[in-house]
Amino acid sequence: MMELALESIEEALSSHESRVDDLKAVCKRLNETVSAWKKACVEGDVGARQRAQVKVEELIPQLSSKAQEATVSWNFDARAYLESGRWRDDLQAAAESIGVKTIVDGETVVSSPVLVRSQPGSSRLKIGKNAWPRLHPRAVAAELKRLRDKKSVSGPQEFLECLYQAWQDLARGGATVATFHEIYERFAAAPGWKKENSLAQFGQDIYALARSEVRLTRAGKRFHLEHPSAKVKEREVFTVYREDGQPVRYYGIEFR
Repeated sequence: MMELALESIEEALSSHESRVDDLKAVCKRLNETVSAWKKACVEGDVGARQRAQVKVEELIPQLSSKAQEATVSWNFDARAYLESGRWRDDLQAAAESIGVKTIVDGETVVSSPVLVRSQPGSSRLKIGKNAWPRLHPRAVAAELKRLRDKKSVSGPQEFLECLYQAWQDLARGGATVATFHEIYERFAAAPGWKKENSLAQFGQDIYALARSEVRLTRAGKRFHLEHPSAKVKEREVFTVYREDGQPVRYYGIEFR
C-alpha cells in the first residue's frame, strides 16, 4: 500500500501511465504486424506472410509481459486517499495553478458556488450534485473552472422561482420576510430532496443567486436578501464563502 505522505494521486497516475504507454507501444506493433499478415494473404505474398507470423509469435509474449507489468504497477489506495485530507490539498494546488480560488470548509472544498466532497466508498468525488469519477486534481480543477466560467441564468432563475413559491406560503400574517431556514425545511419535506441538497449546498445556491444577473421572478417580483442581525439564532443562518475566502451570511428573503 502506498504512503499518502510520499505519493500523490498525480504521481501514482504518472508512474502507472508510463507502464500503460509501454503496453500501448507493443499493441501498436502487434496491430501493424497483424495488418501486414492480412495484406500478405490478400496479395499472396507467402514470404511476407511467414515473416509476419514469426513477428506476431514474438510479440505475443511481450504483450503479456507488458500487460502484467501495467497491472501490478497500480497499487494506489483510492479509498484511503479520499478518506484523508490529501485529496483536498492536491485539488487546491491544482486549482490555484489555473487561477481558481478554493477554500476548505471541514471535509469539503468550496469553489463558490460549488461544493466538492469525497465519496471514498465509491472511489469518486461529488461536485455539486453530480458524481465525479475522475480523481486527477487537474481534471477536477478544470471542471471547477468550467462551472465558474459558465454563463447561464437558468439555474438561479429556477431557484428564485422555488424561493418565491415558498415565500408566498410562509410570509403571511403581516410578515414580509421568509427565513431561509424555514424555506429549507419546507423543501426538505419532499422525499429524497434533503439527501441531494445539504445545508451547505443550499447556502451556495443562495450565493449563486446573489451574484447572478437574475433580479426578478417571472411574475415581475424583485427579491431582497436579508442578512442576520445579532438577535438571530445561529442555526437559522446560512454562511457561505466568497471566492476570496470571506464569509457571507444570509438569513431570509423578501419579495416586493
